[in-house]
Amino acid sequence: MLYDFNFGQHPVFMLVLSGMLVLSFLIYLFYYLVFFRKLARKKNTKAEQAVAPSFPVSIVIAAKNEYLNLKENLPFLLNQDYDDFEIVIVDDHSTDDTWDLLCAFRIHNPHLRIIRLTDSVVNSEGKKFPLSVGIKEARHSVLLLTDADCRPTGPDWITAMAAAYSSNTGFVLGYGKYYQHRGCLNKLIRFDTMHVAMQYFSAALSRFPYMGVGRNLSYKKEIFIHSNGFVSHYDLMSGDDDLFVSEHATRNNTATCTDPKSFTFSEPKHRFGDWWQQKKRHFTTGPRYHFKHKFYLGFYSLNVLLFPLLAAVLLLNQYQIIAVSAIVLIKWMVQWIIYAGVTKKLKERKILLISPVLETILALLYSLIHISNLINKPGRWK
Repeated sequence: MLYDFNFGQHPVFMLVLSGMLVLSFLIYLFYYLVFFRKLARKKNTKAEQAVAPSFPVSIVIAAKNEYLNLKENLPFLLNQDYDDFEIVIVDDHSTDDTWDLLCAFRIHNPHLRIIRLTDSVVNSEGKKFPLSVGIKEARHSVLLLTDADCRPTGPDWITAMAAAYSSNTGFVLGYGKYYQHRGCLNKLIRFDTMHVAMQYFSAALSRFPYMGVGRNLSYKKEIFIHSNGFVSHYDLMSGDDDLFVSEHATRNNTATCTDPKSFTFSEPKHRFGDWWQQKKRHFTTGPRYHFKHKFYLGFYSLNVLLFPLLAAVLLLNQYQIIAVSAIVLIKWMVQWIIYAGVTKKLKERKILLISPVLETILALLYSLIHISNLINKPGRWK
């Protein structure tokens, strides 16, 4: 006997799919109107409106073979318009001229302190060991972390991040942008960065912070010391930013800083394979998140992938075309409205128009990266 597998001939199945589409649509509305709306509508607090802080700050950077990046970006860090700060750079077994460059900078810059890790010091994968050394050697209570390939948007970076602190603040989450270039990969990377920021900023504003990015993150040194630093996830290359925030940031001790003066910029990957490997390393921390954070991220990511798939199946089978098209259109409109606020705040307006397409592409790539990590472990940090 021959069977007809045309979905259009199975009304019960199509009804189930349409019900799933409506449910997916409602989940979208929940995330965008309950969570992401908070970032889109967030206004700069009084603290972020240039109330000058007076406490000292230690910038900590782990550098491994970063001669070119430090030569280009370190002058912008040293030129910060802030009364009391130091820059602690830990040279992690560099084999290029990083150490010689740092020594040359130190001659004329009293703000700069440098530490060199040699073969006689215990070596480990990733940034956690050199960062730990730099944090412990930092003289000040407030730490500001970034990377050697990052450049602050201007001389008020420290001021803007420090101004987000209040009496009970332990963490300040900042935004690390990527430079804009031509090409689809650059748009994808910038959207990915903005999309991730939308999620972690919104979660923090909803009082359950789960991550920050090491390109632009600040916290109190005593939190690091009292919690034994990165010990609980020292076996992973990544996690010096997101897992540390996930474990120790609370609803009452975490602030967000979206002042454009607080942004940092870095050069994105120019080859898809390099970006792919970078994301593979980042994804290794996911299993260590708290259950509520996994649920928040996983349920949303699954929905991002499921909604276009359901809509495509229903439309291809010409099932309730007007109703399905209306749901898709309303979803896009809500999404564009929220993204308009988010991209304006994070200065990424040029990717607003194609944001729904980029979101779907990322959801598919994320799924493939997760599968890839199950088969092959990601590569080394440097």
